[in-house]
Amino acid sequence: MTLGERLRLVRGAESQKAFAAALGVHENSVANAERRDSATQDYLLRIAEVRNINLHWLLTGHGTMRLEDPEGSLLQEKLALALTHALRVAYGAK
Repeated sequence: MTLGERLRLVRGAESQKAFAAALGVHENSVANAERRDSATQDYLLRIAEVRNINLHWLLTGHGTMRLEDPEGSLLQEKLALALTHALRVAYGAK
């Protein structure tokens, strides 16, 4: 899994605009990081802080996604994201 994919997983079903607002960053920061598979240190630290994300996982893909989560949580996050995507396809994105 690439950094961009992990960033999209953290954002989940939330729009890039809403995610950026929650982090207090510009929407372009979110789009660029996800598309280019690279992000500034400040951006990654902000995500880790605001969303309680394990920075080691965010950088490497190893360990648990969220701090103090059981090992199975990444699978749960992926399943939730896949379900959200399937519902958007079936009912149309809003």
